[in-house]
Amino acid sequence: MKRVFCVTGGIGSGKSTVCKLIENKGMHVYYSDERAKFLMSYNEDLKRKIVKIFGNKSYQSNGTLDRSFLSAKIFADNSLKAALEKLVHPFVRSDFDQWLLQNDALIVFKESALVFETSDGSCQEILVIITEQELRVQRVLERSPELSRTDVMNRISNQTSDQIRRDGSSFIIENNADKTTLEQQVDYFLASVI
Repeated sequence: MKRVFCVTGGIGSGKSTVCKLIENKGMHVYYSDERAKFLMSYNEDLKRKIVKIFGNKSYQSNGTLDRSFLSAKIFADNSLKAALEKLVHPFVRSDFDQWLLQNDALIVFKESALVFETSDGSCQEILVIITEQELRVQRVLERSPELSRTDVMNRISNQTSDQIRRDGSSFIIENNADKTTLEQQVDYFLASVI
């Protein structure tokens, strides 16, 4: 039986960086956020459902997802955020299940920002990445200069708290130092679970 570790954390915590480090060690990683974006752009059934709730402005004239439009909508209205997650999650879950069937590794990792929000039943163990809030804000502002500090703070406040993540985790990595320290923590974590 496969062992599924879900890697989660708040926006800017470094969960994708941790997953890349895990992947660089030869482990198999499913990136939920990337796959959700892909499915929202290319799965016609999902696209129709998104347009039904959010309107034609959800997609640009060339058919690509208008992420700025959707982000503005969902981060201004929690009910719209929940509606989008309710639409997208089953598609991502099905995509993950297919990936899992095609994957022959005994231990796999699933990067997912919404482990606690969706009660993700695919997770057997949960690795949480915890990072000080100010560092998270700085990271997000660096990678997404179109966002304001207020935008980032709103996104953080709309996510599950770090305390809930800590309480529900099997393992924790504190990501408040440099990349070398993070790599050491990832190595230690992998040595403890493999």
